[in-house]
Amino acid sequence: MTTTAVLPIPGIWTPQAEVLCARCAKTVNPSEYARFRPEFLAVADQPIEALESDEVATTCDKCGRLVAVDEKVGHEHNLIPLLKAEGLDARMEQTGGGCSAVIIPVPDGGTLQITLVEEDLPELRFIVGRFDGNDEFVEDDYEGLNVNATVRRASELVNPK
Repeated sequence: MTTTAVLPIPGIWTPQAEVLCARCAKTVNPSEYARFRPEFLAVADQPIEALESDEVATTCDKCGRLVAVDEKVGHEHNLIPLLKAEGLDARMEQTGGGCSAVIIPVPDGGTLQITLVEEDLPELRFIVGRFDGNDEFVEDDYEGLNVNATVRRASELVNPK
């Protein structure tokens, strides 16, 4: 039996804080993407044989297809299922200028903000920032946590024992 690899198709990080494949992006706001990204729609269903060095595979928020997006967005987006498996209400958010972060509400009315450390490191590292209910910064875990430590720290901050 032969196994066929599933190749990603082009994806996009939207102003509405969604990761979408080109097909789903066309249904959400076709005129916007046709005007700003005509090359994106032209290759909507063409599999990407090799990711660019600044791309990562993740899934479309609407249909679940494998897509290639900017590496920061993709790595953060790939944290969502791991955080949800811990019972955390994690979602992506636009943080300004097309930037991204994972946001998790905290019971006291604050939020956690998780972002990728954008340095050339041997493994993925994230910063977990805590904000109070007025969006004032409270604390950060600056040491750059790996994926498992990020999920664990987020769980501890949202559900302290």
